[in-house]
This record gives sequence, C-alpha cells and structure tokens, in this order.
Amino acid sequence: MKTLYIIGNGFDRHHKLPTSYCDFYQEYHELLDGLSDYFPNNINEHPWYEFEENLGKYDAEIIFSECNHLDIGDEKFKLSMLYGLEDELAEQTENIVSNLQDAFSEWINSIEIEPGKIVERLNLESNSSYLSFNYTTTLEKIYDISRESILYIHGCAERYDDLIFGHGLDIDEEPEFDENGESLRTPFSDSIASSRYPLSALKKPVVDIINKNSAFFSSLYNLEHVLILGHSISCIDHPYFIKIKENVSDNCKWVVSYYTDEEIEKHMRNLSACGIEMRNIILLPISDLNSYFKNI
Repeated sequence: MKTLYIIGNGFDRHHKLPTSYCDFYQEYHELLDGLSDYFPNNINEHPWYEFEENLGKYDAEIIFSECNHLDIGDEKFKLSMLYGLEDELAEQTENIVSNLQDAFSEWINSIEIEPGKIVERLNLESNSSYLSFNYTTTLEKIYDISRESILYIHGCAERYDDLIFGHGLDIDEEPEFDENGESLRTPFSDSIASSRYPLSALKKPVVDIINKNSAFFSSLYNLEHVLILGHSISCIDHPYFIKIKENVSDNCKWVVSYYTDEEIEKHMRNLSACGIEMRNIILLPISDLNSYFKNI
C-alpha cells in the first residue's frame, strides 16, 4: 500500500449528496431549534452549521436552573425532593442525547446514493487504502471500492454501526475535595452531575477510536501519498491526522483538495498544527485532482 485516501464530507457533497449539516438542519429544524437554548452561541445565519462544535457548547447550568425550584431552607423541604430533581434532570438530559442521536442516525440512513445520477467522478485507485470519516457507502457504490479496503472510522450506516459524532473539547471534572481535603459536595452535587451528562455523552471518543484501530495506523509506514478529499481537517479530528503523521515516513506527500481559495490557508494551518511539514503539502482544487491522480 503506497497511497491512503482520507475521505471527508466534502467528498459526498462533491457527488451532490445532501450530507451537509445545513441539510440535517433542514430536516430536523424543529428538534434542533427546540434544543438550541441548551447550546448557546449557536445563533448565526446558518443555525447548527458547525454541528459537532456546537455540541461542545452545551450549558448544563441552563437546564439545571430550569428544573431546580427547590429551597432547602423551606420548612416544607424534604430530602426526597432532591432525589426527584436528580431523576428529572437525568430523564431530561438523557432525552436530549437520545433525541440528537436518533435524529442524526435517521438522517444519515435516509440519504440515498444513486450511481446512475453521479456525473463528476474522480479517478480513484481501487488497490489503495481508504480512511472514511463519512457514514455513507459512496466509495463502494460509486467507485466499486471493496469494503475490505475501507475503514469507516466513525461507523457505516449500511452496516448498522453505531454512528459516532460529537465535540472534541476536554471536559473538566468537578473536584470532590478542596486543597485542604475538605469535601466540596453539596446537596445538589448529584443533580449537577446529571445536568452535565450531555457534555460527556456527546463527546467524540477519539482516543478510544485510535486505540481500537491501532493496527490500521501501524500499517501506514510505507505510504508515499496521503490524499485528503473533502475533509476540513477540523480540530476535532486532529488526533487522527497526528497519528497518521507519526506512522508515515518523513517524505510522505500530503495532497489536499479544496473548493475555494479561502480554504487554502485554513488547510495549511491545520496540517501544520498536526506536525506536517510545509514542504510535504500539496493543495489542489478538486477540479484538478484527476490530472494529479494520473501522475502518481
């Protein structure tokens, strides 16, 4: 294996599939709008446009304040009320997570790939290896790439995998003790923990995924080219690119497709952040990729 193709959402969009997060919002705007209060700083011209990043903006204090009407100083207060609050928050936050996961899976599974309607095809090598960040089987259905050559790193809808998505933020755990060893627990500690559940449940487990697929990453030592097609190389996915960089040779060429000139600087900055040297980076408009493929 001398070439690795890294496939991102822009690849499916190049083939006119409705796989953008704007498409997701159009299908599920009622649900997403209903949850927007819990994910502040998400209001712009295109709501939920940066879907995974938005998940990291979940604010636990909002739902806690919404559900908590207890006054522990009230003479009518009972300890059972705290358990009731914790149960209510657990139910509410679990619903937030399950509703998002169900909607996302339903949307992905509704996307139809019709090979006969695809016009703009790329010249892909069938004997290369593919790392797909997409959930669709575009590579298999449009290009007849064998499933054995593809690692669907976040799951494949057609195989009924659990589809993995989420934010990439580090989550600060609430300390249980102060610097003097005194407990920081309050009567509301368990309820607060329940209110924070979506932040951990909607975090993409990148480290676990990399460890699970360690054999794949270790097999990349003889690569000559890494071709990135339609991937934004966002911060959430940097650990994957860093892991690939650690396993390929220092002379491996990284060829990256782009659609607009504005993407050039962003791609260069992201690849550099992953430790990839400028001398090994080649950026090409997606319209020029076929001619490049013929020469590698």
